[in-house]
Amino acid sequence: MKPFDYVRSDGDAENRSKPSEEAIATLGAGTRPYAGGTDMLTRMKLGITTPERLLDIKSLELPRGIERRGDTLRIGALTTLVEIERHDFPPALALLAEAASKAATPQLRERATLGGNLLQRPRCWYYRHAEVSCWLKGGEGCPAREGRNEHHAIFGDGHCVAVHPSDLASCLLALDATVTLRGGGGSGEGGGERTLPLADFFAAPNEERRHESVIADDELVTAVDIPLGALGEGSSSVYLKAMDRKVWAFALVGLAAVATPSDEGGRTLRLVASGVASTPWRLEAVEKALADVDTGDGKALEAAVERALSAATPLAHNGYKVPLLRRLVAHALESLERG
Repeated sequence: MKPFDYVRSDGDAENRSKPSEEAIATLGAGTRPYAGGTDMLTRMKLGITTPERLLDIKSLELPRGIERRGDTLRIGALTTLVEIERHDFPPALALLAEAASKAATPQLRERATLGGNLLQRPRCWYYRHAEVSCWLKGGEGCPAREGRNEHHAIFGDGHCVAVHPSDLASCLLALDATVTLRGGGGSGEGGGERTLPLADFFAAPNEERRHESVIADDELVTAVDIPLGALGEGSSSVYLKAMDRKVWAFALVGLAAVATPSDEGGRTLRLVASGVASTPWRLEAVEKALADVDTGDGKALEAAVERALSAATPLAHNGYKVPLLRRLVAHALESLERG
């Protein structure tokens, strides 16, 4: 591992309600934020990420915990996965606890934070191999595209076919959440704070930004906000995760599903898949197809989902993900029907 400095800041002593502006201003390509470190330290040991210093943000006055604010539920970026797992959510938000409980190990969930979970990098074995050149690390091509790709993407046509590893990201996207970022002065519009829909925060890597989100080097994720107004009485949710072993595994395919009663007596669905694309993947075609089908007609539902998933483009070794996703949709619908 490349040597690095470790910096701990106690924040602004004169104004403890705000994170230390001086500390955040040091963030950039050479100084990276450190909270749980469950992904950062692994990448540093592999030589993939080589910061000159780590800024311990746990000592800053950043939002943490789960708090209702009127019609919004705020989850601080420093909230640990075990706190989310153990929180007593209503049925409309139950998928958050389900997803957190299926992530990593109990020991890692004690340290891993929501912010770090959303920003973790792909687990692609080519990206994670220190001696392999890949496009995501600044190379010219994607070795997974023609190599071992059984865990890789079936949606999207970008330069990289690695999949986004976060379970909670798909759940929060299904809940139409927003993310708040705080910069130190060098990001775009002079730093400060900005809030984005999570759908805009996640973005497929491109030539200018070989990363799965639009966060700048000098920004922190500080909080995620979930609007509760549309999640009325009778809303329900579920997160399903297919893994190659029962514990401590990333999703082969995951599915976040949220059902909300509509004014017409039916329901609206939001479906977001994990493990199938470089970002959490909204299944809008499936949502639309299901809206036009009688929920009591199992064969019609299955046919509608199959047609909607025809846009998937599996690689040589991951075609199994398409029928697996189809079955997860069916199981999610059954679960939501039971409430």
